Amino acid sequence: MRKKTGLILAGALALAVTLNGCGGSGAASEEEKAAGGQENVSDENKDPSGEEEASSFDGGSLTVAEGIQEAMAAADTLTTGEYFLLPDGSVVTRGETIDNFAADYAALPDVKKIADSSSQTELLALTEGGDLYFHQTKILSGIKDVVYSTTNVNQAAVCISDDTVYYVAVRDPADVNARLRDMKPETYFDVGNKTVNYFESNYSFSNLSEENMVLAEGTYASLGAEKRDFFLLNDAGQVYVDNSDGVSTEYVGMEFLGWDNMALIDAAKYRTGGDALDPEWELTVAGIQGDGTVKACGFYADEILSWGDLNYISMDEGMIVGLTPEGTLKVTGTLAQYVQEDLAAWTNLAGVKVGNHTGTVVVNAVDRDGTFYHLQYDDKMSENVVVTMTAEGGCKDGTSWWYRYSPDGTISRSGGGNGWEAQ
Repeated sequence: MRKKTGLILAGALALAVTLNGCGGSGAASEEEKAAGGQENVSDENKDPSGEEEASSFDGGSLTVAEGIQEAMAAADTLTTGEYFLLPDGSVVTRGETIDNFAADYAALPDVKKIADSSSQTELLALTEGGDLYFHQTKILSGIKDVVYSTTNVNQAAVCISDDTVYYVAVRDPADVNARLRDMKPETYFDVGNKTVNYFESNYSFSNLSEENMVLAEGTYASLGAEKRDFFLLNDAGQVYVDNSDGVSTEYVGMEFLGWDNMALIDAAKYRTGGDALDPEWELTVAGIQGDGTVKACGFYADEILSWGDLNYISMDEGMIVGLTPEGTLKVTGTLAQYVQEDLAAWTNLAGVKVGNHTGTVVVNAVDRDGTFYHLQYDDKMSENVVVTMTAEGGCKDGTSWWYRYSPDGTISRSGGGNGWEAQ
């Protein structure tokens, strides 16, 4: 494994910054922001003004190459942290699960995606049928996608149905605004020692144009997230950015706001300097169109475009990883040099996802044979944590135990090359 020199990971949310343009139109949410519970202006006051076989994408107007669809589905079995979803519905996590999340989600039928917060103290599960759960309490139905913000400060999630954007917040009951809860009690759920609240806001996502602001329209298809910045794609592959609290102004004027036919979108914001009120960023936005065309703009655009065809791209802070149709990984970003050697050994991959767990950079992947891969980079450690795990053979990890929570309620663990041992 590659030795690493010290490099401080820093990621602060931009409150106001000028990059690739300035300004931006803030669209207020209907009830309260997921981060802090502030009250906002009601929406009622807003103006509502590859040569692969292709198949239909969520019933919309965009068609997506089969290899890209498969990579997107494979990525949904991965998280941005230390949880994995196995084909039989089992959930595997490094160490024992926090707050029984893994056992609860293994017990749910047909879970297709687990959305995890950076701290991993909040996880949401989305089923194949479109039900969104917190633990075993159903919060919403008809949901197509869900993502968590990638910062562990003021954690929040966004999810979408065909035509509605929902913000989801998990907080301590003492922090809940009682007046707002009394107004819409059906949107609040007490689950264990937490209260979950969702609220609708269809006027938060726009093209960020000051001169000709276009709100998100069409049928909603999928989401992306970087820090507290959320991205929305509709079924025509058009890109919109959440600017409900004015934190996305650094994207104003960037080329991606005019892209269409996008099957997926992601971004990487790496703080290079400045202070909390005026940070300086390396900012890159990239994605893949339905026919496999790779699009990129910003700091690392040229290198991404030099990679050729990709089936998937996943980005977070200083790490940008592309998945080729051959199943290998391309890597760039400020932190790429510290992981390239380890990631080069991963082949025949079907899906990949980049994230971080409380400041530790994470790269997760799964290959076409069902083998899962996990890497953690921490500048305070001399070597990366690199793990290989299979449903049959367990985990090759000499640093920790990995736990498997099965749908039938059984728990087993594996580590150091040992198979799964019943607990």
